[in-house]
Parts: sequence; C-alpha cells; structure tokens
Amino acid sequence: LFSSMLTCLCVIVSGAVAFGLWETLVYRFLLNANEDMAWGLGLVIPFGVTLVITRVIADLVVPKNLEFGDVENFVGGAAFGLASGVITVGILVLSLSYFRMGPALLGYSPVTDNNGKLVYKSSLWVPVDMLTVKFYEHVSNGAFGTPTPLADRMPSLHQQAALQRMVFVDT
Repeated sequence: LFSSMLTCLCVIVSGAVAFGLWETLVYRFLLNANEDMAWGLGLVIPFGVTLVITRVIADLVVPKNLEFGDVENFVGGAAFGLASGVITVGILVLSLSYFRMGPALLGYSPVTDNNGKLVYKSSLWVPVDMLTVKFYEHVSNGAFGTPTPLADRMPSLHQQAALQRMVFVDT
C-alpha cells in the first residue's frame, strides 16, 4: 500500500512536470530537430525523466515500508496502482497520438470524417487519455494551479491529440 502510494505520488508529480514543461521544451528544442515527433517527445521525455528521478528520491528518502494488513495492502495497493497505471498509460497514449502517423494508432481511431466534418466518435475501452487529461485539467485549476491552467490553455487535450493525426499527409 505505502510503496504503491509513493509511486502514485511520483507519477502525479511527473505528469504535472511534463505538462508544465511541454510547450517550452517543444518550441525551444524539439521543433527544429524533428517536427513529426516533437509534440509527442516533448510530453513523454520529461515525464519519464521526472518519474525516474522522483522514484530514486522517494526510495532514498523513504527506504523502509510501512506495515499494513493483507486486505489493506491488496485493496489500497491496487487502487494506487490503478491510478498510477491510468496516468502513465494516458500520457503514453497522448504522446503517441501527437506523433505524425496516420489517423489510426494501433487500430484506435477516435476521430472520423463525417461528410467533411471531423467527429470525435469513440474513446479507448478504458479511456486513459481522457481520464489523464481531465485529472490534470482539474488539478491545474487547484493544487497545481498556474495563471494559465491546462484546462484553459488546452481544453480537451485528448481530442486535440486525436485530431492531430487527422491532418497527416503521407509524402
């Protein structure tokens, strides 16, 4: 339970850092290097680097675990593990969605062309991208608040990521 909670906190902080650095990293460094992958890499790289750093710090600062009963460990560990997994996979799906590929990503095609109008028609079976975006939109107006919160700056980011793939032109 306790180890899973620490991991979840590291994942939440890493996601916040990734979203916070995203535009700056892309505009200053990545767009000139590789336009097709800049937005995806700009999100996943700071997330991964920050997650490794925060996990190492957490392991050094809190070397021992707390003792809980089996039920608490299984239920609490599963809940925190699920939250960590949803956020991690959500950021990965968002990052992959920003790579310049065709409209379908491993069979996932949330946006369709309906007589010239792009329509967001479906989400993943477990909509990890939407859940991750909604979580960070919510905390961008609260605990991780900034003068320009994610909820105002890039609303419905999961839909924007899916739309990014609809403008792909194979040359």
